[in-house]
Amino acid sequence: MLDHGFMVPLHLLTPRMELPIVPIIVNCLAAPRPALKRCYALGRALRRAVDARPERIGLLAAGGLSHWPAVPESGKLNVEWDRAFLEDFLAHRRDALTRYSEDEIERDAGPGGHEVRAWIVVSAATEGARGETLCFEPIPSYAVTGCIATLAV
Repeated sequence: MLDHGFMVPLHLLTPRMELPIVPIIVNCLAAPRPALKRCYALGRALRRAVDARPERIGLLAAGGLSHWPAVPESGKLNVEWDRAFLEDFLAHRRDALTRYSEDEIERDAGPGGHEVRAWIVVSAATEGARGETLCFEPIPSYAVTGCIATLAV
C-alpha cells in the first residue's frame, strides 16, 4: 500500500505524477522488521541495479526519525538522536547506522524511529555521494521532526 509516507513526498517531487516510479517498501512497522544490516545490504544491491541502467535515477527515502506516534508519549522527540543519525546517514557510516538493536531504537527513537530503515537503504545505495541537510526542524505538536536531506551522486 502506498501510504502518506510515500505519496506526500512523491506529490511534492512530481505533482502531476509524470515520472515513472518503482516503489520499494521496507517494513518499518511490525515485527519481524528487517535487520538494519539487511537494509544496508538492500541499498548496496539497489546501487548495483541503478548503476547497470543508462537512465538517471533518483532515490527517495521517506519516514520519520525519532517519534512516538499514537502512544501516551506522542509528541515526544529525541533531537539529539535525530541529529546523530542524520550525521551518520549523510556520511554513509555503515557501522554506526546498523549498530542499533530493536530495543535501542524503541527506547531512544520511539516506535516511529524504526522508519530509519528506509533512510539506511538510501544511504547504502548512495555511498560516496556528498550529502547535506537542507532543513531540520523538530515539530513536537505534530510529533515529528521535519527534515530534508539530499545526497548527490
